[in-house]
Order: sequence, then structure tokens, then C-alpha cells
Amino acid sequence: MTNELQPYQEEATTLRQASKIDIVDVQSLEMATSTLSQLNKALDQVTEHKERKTKPINEALKAIRKDYKPIETLLDDAIQSLRYKITTYATQQDIEAKQAEAKILSDKRTTTDTKIQKLATIEQPQEKVTTEAGDITFVTLKRWRVINLKDIPLEYLTTNDKAIDEQMKQDQPIQGIEYYTEKSLR
Repeated sequence: MTNELQPYQEEATTLRQASKIDIVDVQSLEMATSTLSQLNKALDQVTEHKERKTKPINEALKAIRKDYKPIETLLDDAIQSLRYKITTYATQQDIEAKQAEAKILSDKRTTTDTKIQKLATIEQPQEKVTTEAGDITFVTLKRWRVINLKDIPLEYLTTNDKAIDEQMKQDQPIQGIEYYTEKSLR
């Protein structure tokens, strides 16, 4: 710890006291409240001291980020667009290869040897593309999408917490949701 943080060392006693407090009656509750107040004040002082040092640095970072944001946005957009086009193409190639394989395998008129020969002629999608500038490797990922919301079991649905909070603030009941209160500290 540096010398400029030495004044905050006196709070170590308060910290030790806080960990030993058991709240069992009004007197211990008052002592805990007093200790909490002292700790909050100490934290405010430390935070203020820290922010006096970090504010100029953060403002400089903000200015630098602002200067670079336009070009980063353009580059990110171009990268996203190309990634989408590349993966769409690769996915389509994969689908077409699988359809061709299925068609060959489902043909009841051809022999197994002929099927094997035909399967060997199907152009398989590239797993890796290498150029002088760089390379990309394709991986197959399993994904999901909703096709019928009504068919989804309840355990896979989640709530819209923000919308529920808004209805609760307006005292608007929502079927299946109970509003309740509990104590918290400020």
C-alpha cells in the first residue's frame, strides 16, 4: 500500500469490528448502523480520492476512443457483412452436398458400388480456405430457432423482467405473478 493510502489504514479497526458484529438486539443494531455509516463514509472518501486520479485518464481514453470509433464501426460492419456472406455460402454448400448424398442413397435402382462411386464425385464443402492474406476454418455448429411458440414446454420459456417491473411499478396485476415486498438496505 502506498503512503498516500495510509490515512485509510485507520478504517482497518472499523473493518475488523464489522466482521465481529452480531445483531441480536436494538443496541447491537445501532452499533451495526453506526459501523455501516463509518464504512460507507470511508468508501466514499476512497472512491473520491481514486476518481481524482483516474478522471483525467478516463477523459483521455474517452477522447481517443471517440477518434477511432468511426473507422472501427466501418471495419466492424464490413467484417460482419463478409462473415455473414461467407457462412451463408458455406452453409448452402453443405446443404446441397447433403441433399445430393441423400438423393444418391435413396435411389433404389442403383447398386451399392454405383452409389459409392457417385458419392465420391460429390464436391464436399471446404473446411478451410487459405490465402496469402489469411485463412478461415469452418466448423459445424448446432443451433436452434423457435418454429411454434405454443409447442414449447414451460420450462424453456423465460420472463421479460423489465416489462414485469414496469407493470409492478404501475400496480398493474399480471396473471400468474405475485408482487411482494422484502427489506433491503439503502
